[in-house]
Amino acid sequence: MEPAVADQKRREPAEHGIDQALDAPFGDVGQFSHAQKSPYRRPGAWHHIIVRGIERRKIFDDNQERNDFLSRLGDILEQTQTACYAWALIPNHFHLLLRTGACPVATVMRRLLTGHAISYNQRHNRHGHLFQNRYKSILCREDTYFLELVRYIHLNPLRTRLV
Repeated sequence: MEPAVADQKRREPAEHGIDQALDAPFGDVGQFSHAQKSPYRRPGAWHHIIVRGIERRKIFDDNQERNDFLSRLGDILEQTQTACYAWALIPNHFHLLLRTGACPVATVMRRLLTGHAISYNQRHNRHGHLFQNRYKSILCREDTYFLELVRYIHLNPLRTRLV
């Protein structure tokens, strides 16, 4: 007897261009059996992660906060055996290109975002949400998209005139 296949709505971004990724709607992925892992949960999946500050406010005020964030990111990546191939920290958002290990990207991001929000809120004597929504994760499946994505992430500070 075959396992039942259940329709599961997943919060995954629809296919959009890189420039539209921050405002892209979430789409319907389709059907997965209970024994089958979503492409988002498979080890070795490439994820373009985008996180923006609530109301597009700053999430990094100075180099100390950026360095603390990168140190936290490095520790989490090492502990979860996740690889980071590109990153860009902009004052009000950031981009990561991650390749997951055995640990799901959701676990990596929960630890990273919670740690940064707590640290930021304590440092600035504030309370409440730091990030707009959760985070966006766009699955990167093609080599051509991968190369364009790395280029986009590394050139993002130039586009925002930070460099």
